[in-house]
Amino acid sequence: MTEDQWLESAFARYEAPIAGLGRAVRLRVQARLPSFNQILYYYENRGNLVISWSPTENGYDGVCSLAVAAGGVLLHFAKGAALLGADPGKRLQGRGPGVRHVVLTDAAEIADPSIEALFSAALALAGVQVDPGAAGKVLLAPQQRARKR
Repeated sequence: MTEDQWLESAFARYEAPIAGLGRAVRLRVQARLPSFNQILYYYENRGNLVISWSPTENGYDGVCSLAVAAGGVLLHFAKGAALLGADPGKRLQGRGPGVRHVVLTDAAEIADPSIEALFSAALALAGVQVDPGAAGKVLLAPQQRARKR
């Protein structure tokens, strides 16, 4: 099974509206961060599909991630607590010391200026840049590769 097939089988676990939104948001984030690798996870115990966009091949280096669950689609920012001052739309939610998220109901929200401000601030905070001419890889997280066998 290829990574794309694995990803499609993960999306197939959700009802059509959630899966469709997740797929559409993934494409929008991929277009925003074309040179970043997409690290794929599926957490059986929570029923969550997570895609981390990382400048390395490690998901923990990810600047942001997409979380798809039966209840909806979230865009997480790894250092979201540090982004609160760069959140003009007051879209970030959460209380933890690090990660914050934005609830998404439409893929077009990725192009919203308030979300773009968060992407820009997150990239600056991480000290990484997007190379628009490069293409990132789609990779299964190590624990997913072990289950794939």
